[in-house]
Amino acid sequence: MSWLNKNIIFIFLSLFFIFAFLDNEIVFAESTCHGGAGGTLSTGINSGSFPEYYGIGKLVDNTYPNNLTCTKSNTYTCPSGNTTKIYINYDTESGYDFVKIYNGAGTLLENISGNSGGYIWKGPYSSNTLKFGFTSDSSITKTGFDIWKIECIAGAPPPPPPGCSSSSSQNLVAGDNSIDFQTPHNYTDNLDCYSNTYTCPSGYYGKAYVKYITESGYDYFYIYNAADNTYTRGSGDSGGFVWREQANTRQVKFRFTSYGSVT
Repeated sequence: MSWLNKNIIFIFLSLFFIFAFLDNEIVFAESTCHGGAGGTLSTGINSGSFPEYYGIGKLVDNTYPNNLTCTKSNTYTCPSGNTTKIYINYDTESGYDFVKIYNGAGTLLENISGNSGGYIWKGPYSSNTLKFGFTSDSSITKTGFDIWKIECIAGAPPPPPPGCSSSSSQNLVAGDNSIDFQTPHNYTDNLDCYSNTYTCPSGYYGKAYVKYITESGYDYFYIYNAADNTYTRGSGDSGGFVWREQANTRQVKFRFTSYGSVT
């Protein structure tokens, strides 16, 4: 083989590896969420280009980046008097990376975190206006989120589903307080219910003495900070009554969710 032919082959192979290397490098983790144009919605289920940050097909490693703060979306407005629900799929670092649900005035309605296991309905929210945001912390990333539908519901929010019972809201005293939030034995599938809010005195934080037996990894008991909707949660068998808390929580509320099978 001639010197010229050898060099042509070498140059060709060199360019092949350079192009292969560059092809991976030109795809970067994006730093914004998509969608979020806002708009006027009608009563019923609305589908459209709602906010999302979903890695598949967009990122090198199919995850959102660390330290991401998406600008709040524009406002989605349902008819006056409506309440709202969203149909969302999410996979975020639980307790650290949050899909943020706001009303049109920018008041936080809910922080959503963890893995939904597919598209699920969240809400209802006592607002006819919604906007959305997203934040991630400095470590561990997941796939992201996608809001597919917004439902505008005429009238007041529906009553909580049957099965959970809750004591009335209370101003608590320092020390032990007795309240009640529970599901019946053999609770139903697809249950999502909240307690009322229990407020500790100024300068005190709340802990709950709780017992639960749920389908591990699918059905969850939550302790919320009612002031900012951050939470801790438990699943499986607590092994009897145990103390649980969401740190630095003065206004405490509880939630229980069950998935579509096994109770």
